[in-house]
Parts: sequence; C-alpha cells; structure tokens
Amino acid sequence: MNELLARFESALLRRNPGAAAALQPPLTEDQIRKDLKRLGIKDRIDPIIALYTWHNGARFTKQDDAYAQGFAPPVVSQLDAKSVEFMQGLGHKFDPNRKIYNAYTFLSFDGGITDLKRWKKFAPKLAESALLAGRFFPFMLNKSGDQIAIDLTAQGNNRVVVIANDKHVLEACDSFESFLEDLIRANETGELLSCVKSPGKPIDLPPPDPALIKPKKSAAGPKLPATDNPILLRTDYSDPAAWQTLQSALARASTDESPDLTIVDDATFANSAPEQLRGLLPDDAEHTFAFLADATAMTGKDHPILVIDLSRKKPRTFRVTPAALGEVAANLALANMEFDDFRKAADGAGGVFRGFDP
Repeated sequence: MNELLARFESALLRRNPGAAAALQPPLTEDQIRKDLKRLGIKDRIDPIIALYTWHNGARFTKQDDAYAQGFAPPVVSQLDAKSVEFMQGLGHKFDPNRKIYNAYTFLSFDGGITDLKRWKKFAPKLAESALLAGRFFPFMLNKSGDQIAIDLTAQGNNRVVVIANDKHVLEACDSFESFLEDLIRANETGELLSCVKSPGKPIDLPPPDPALIKPKKSAAGPKLPATDNPILLRTDYSDPAAWQTLQSALARASTDESPDLTIVDDATFANSAPEQLRGLLPDDAEHTFAFLADATAMTGKDHPILVIDLSRKKPRTFRVTPAALGEVAANLALANMEFDDFRKAADGAGGVFRGFDP
C-alpha cells in the first residue's frame, strides 16, 4: 500500500504540483488508533493508518488553480443560461463563460473524525446518519458535498464507496488498493476517476444498530432556525448603527464565491455566550462552527466577528474581519482547512484573522 501511495504522490506532483505541495505532515499510528478507538472503531482500519501515516490530508491557503484541479482531474462545467440570467438579475458581477471546477480534495484525519462524530450524534434524528454512523470513514470531498470513503464493515471489507451529497452510498472500488490504482491512472492520464465517470450502483445498507437510534431528550428553550448555511448570530443590541455598519461591511465583502449566511437578528438570543451556542442549535443541526456578532464585533476596530468551534463541548474561538469571513466559512464548510489553521493565523495577526492573501 505504501508503494501505491508513493506512486500516487509522484503522479499528482506531475499533474498538479500545487496539490502535492499542500499535503500535510503525517500522523503517528498510535494517534490514529487512539482517536478511532474512542469512537468504537478498532477493526479493518489498516487503510486509514496507511493513508494518514503517509500524509494528514491537505491544506490549501487559497482557492487557486491548484485547489480547483484537486487530487484527481475535476469535473469541469459552466453555468447554464437560466442560472446566468438569474445571477445577473441579482446584480452579481461575474464572467458568464467562467469554468466551474468540481474537484476532490484530501480530508485531514480530523475532518473524517468530525463526520463520524456528526453521524453518530444525529443518528437518533436522521435515518441517513444512522445508516452511515460507524460504518464509513470519509477521506476525500468535492465541492458538491460528495465524499469518497472507506467501508469499515465486515461485509464491505475495506471497499471504497461514494457517499453522495444526498447520503446515498454508491459502489466505487472493491478495495482501497484498487482505488489507489485508479487514482494513479486518473492523474497519469488526466481522465476522471472511474467512480466519477461511471457512478456505481447504490448499496443497500443493513438496518442501523438500535443503540444508535435511541431517541435523546431534547433541551427546552428557544432554538436557532434550521438552516444548512453557516449562522451569524447577533448577540449585542446596544448600538443599532454599529450593527448596520457591520452588515454593510459583510455585503461589500460578498462575492459569487462567498457561501450564503443565515443572519439571525433576534433579541431572544441577546448576550448569548459562546458556550451556549451548541445548545441553541436545532437537535438535527449539523453545524461545526458559527459566527457571533458580539459587543467586540460591533464596536471594535475593523468589526472582528467571533468564530466558534461547535465540534467541542468547550468551544475554541478566534476573530475574523468581515472581509475575510467568506474565506473562513468556505474552507471550514468544505473541511478544506482546520479550525486551528485559522486560529494560528489569527494569533499571528493580533488575534484577528484577516485573510491568507491580503
């Protein structure tokens, strides 16, 4: 397996050297085993160990050509005429002939672990999460939200599958080694992965473990709205003019590449602390981060918005300027970068993240 990974890296270096340069240092086998064991995963993990003792995913500091070309040749398309007309009607400025690249990036180990935790958490509420929990480890992700994952079940025997954005699981390769062979071929020839060019048949998954779908008691109290978009919650109501200024700064920074935000302006949530955010989300919410417009964001220089890590009980935070918020939202949503990548960059810039490419 190590030989196949080395061959893949060589092929990637020739086709897309920027992606090869984005590969991160490896993890130790002991660290990988410990983190998987905490989630009850101990068997059929050899491919995961081989993959992440080779490199721990990839980190792109900006969405440039190397990011667009990904770790295998991307699907290239253009907006159709109706979409172009709709975007122009909204006043967006963009090239109607611009190519759209849908490429796979290489998830970090923490990115895969985050998905495993999320599936387990929402198994009692969401049937698709219950079917995925404990059964698959995702290691690649594209812009459409499709994942390539290793099957950890005894029946799957480490085959590779595609978990589509709608959470249907499709056949891809009968082993991790055969997937690596196809990945090498795709990079050497410039052709699409076989599972992209000819999607496999849907896999009928057995019923989930009953213990996973046991309903949990829901916490009482007001909840934030249900949405798939990143949430920006206003918690300070002392200065309406400052709130208008902050919203204007966000609007000026928005581009057609910026992810949509759900802005919650509801005094019910006034003065909510970062530690409370997880409890304010709907029970079936899958958010791993959120933005908070607190007093510092309203009155501080450059309006630094608080970014909260929702994947932990004790949240980590950093601040981001409105101009760089889209960069943070897009990369965290796609698991292209880790929360700590931005925290470290913010620490080096006075505690506020201002973008990797000013």
